[in-house]
Amino acid sequence: MGAGGRMLDSSDQAKDILKRVPIDPPFSLSDLKKAIPAHCFERSVIRSSYYVVHDLIVTYVFYFLANTYIPLLPAPLAYIAWPVYWFCQASILTGLWVIGHECGHHAFSEYQWLDDTVGFILHSALFTPYFSWKYSHRILNNPPGRVFTLVFRLTLGFPLYLLTNVSGKKYERFANHFDPLSPIFTKRERIQVLLSDLGIL
Repeated sequence: MGAGGRMLDSSDQAKDILKRVPIDPPFSLSDLKKAIPAHCFERSVIRSSYYVVHDLIVTYVFYFLANTYIPLLPAPLAYIAWPVYWFCQASILTGLWVIGHECGHHAFSEYQWLDDTVGFILHSALFTPYFSWKYSHRILNNPPGRVFTLVFRLTLGFPLYLLTNVSGKKYERFANHFDPLSPIFTKRERIQVLLSDLGIL
């Protein structure tokens, strides 16, 4: 019922709702960034390294506990315990992957060489070609299609993306993240792409 006890039809309700929704926020992105304290944008090698070491320790602890105690469980419990372990371990390893990803955005430290070194090591250990991802990913960090891209990547998308560039920018010829001569990369980036390939072998 609307004001005064009368029924509103659906078109009236839609118009009423749209009147209350602001078209543009009363602030800009710049205003929002200014509202965040400056220390939140500072990159700290110590803090970033802490997260890497923390995640590596947790990864090892999960591995140790799983391989020490799950084999001692009776079969029905072991069948439940292994998937629980896989989920927990995958969560921590995803955190390490994200740290490597952020290295590609130069968010780990003030030093690009350190970001690239840490990112290369983490991504190589997780079978992701770091430099290939870094250079091709700069094109994908835009708002349209993020939800679809996320869902797809969480299933088959990530391997298909690396192998066939399935959800990436379209090129005139076949493109993948393991071929240094792929049209995804510039001539300057080819050596690092090859290095990424060698890193995951």
